[in-house]
Amino acid sequence: MKYKRIHIIGGSGAGKTSLAKAYSKFSGIPYTEIDDIFWSDVGSRLRWSDEERSSLLQSTIGSDQWIVEGVFYKWLTPSFENAEKIIVLNTSKWVRSYRIIKRAFNQLLSGPKSYRNTLSNHFELIVFNHSYEHIHYAPTLTMLEKFGDKVVICNSYKQAESELNM
Repeated sequence: MKYKRIHIIGGSGAGKTSLAKAYSKFSGIPYTEIDDIFWSDVGSRLRWSDEERSSLLQSTIGSDQWIVEGVFYKWLTPSFENAEKIIVLNTSKWVRSYRIIKRAFNQLLSGPKSYRNTLSNHFELIVFNHSYEHIHYAPTLTMLEKFGDKVVICNSYKQAESELNM
């Protein structure tokens, strides 16, 4: 196992959760979705306070081994600082859109359980996805420049697997 503290970032549908789950299974390292640290109740879209969110993040990255994944980047500096490897999943917006639509159908067929499972939420994700490169991707890369060689941009899931030696 090459890395024990990994941060995976990318747009909605990029494959962050799939990669985090696969590496977790491969390595035995637990993974955390940043959404679970950001939202106190996804179903009603309630956010944790900044203090609670910081505390949750610190308890997650305070251990020797962790994987975190998410699209957020502005408040995650401690995670980036403590990560051994930062994987930026830069999959095409069309691949991401396909995955969002596929996820929507699968979740809607299984019955709504939370806000994440509504048609409206998936539509919002597709709209966000198509603006991701223009609004979020460049600032993310600029912010990550200071972390140097531990940042790897992967244009496919397969490339990310290879980077993690899976």
